[in-house]
Amino acid sequence: MDDPGVLRRGVAVENPLALSGSLHCKMTGDISHSTDFKGDQLVAFDVPTSYVRQLSAASLPQRKPPSWSGTKREWNRALKMAPDQSDGPGLFGLRDHHIPGLMEAIVPGSGRIIG
Repeated sequence: MDDPGVLRRGVAVENPLALSGSLHCKMTGDISHSTDFKGDQLVAFDVPTSYVRQLSAASLPQRKPPSWSGTKREWNRALKMAPDQSDGPGLFGLRDHHIPGLMEAIVPGSGRIIG
């Protein structure tokens, strides 16, 4: 999604795709969560299931879980390096350093603008 207040990326649906900054992705194929954000542009791309599994395995929840044995500072450092699990299933916040992996995983020619 493109937040009107923040320039995050430029997209050419035919490819190439250019991304910068952080990006919030819904990786379930269900766009109902995203369509509630009026005025935004939804851009969809296909990625392999293996990429989604890898991202999920490496991600951390947004909030420090009670089971975390480290300090809050250590949690914040770890969270800066990992994709964050947003509040819904299949929602991930990707940091700058995750963008190249996403770019490589996108199936060429699969880009499309929804709604």
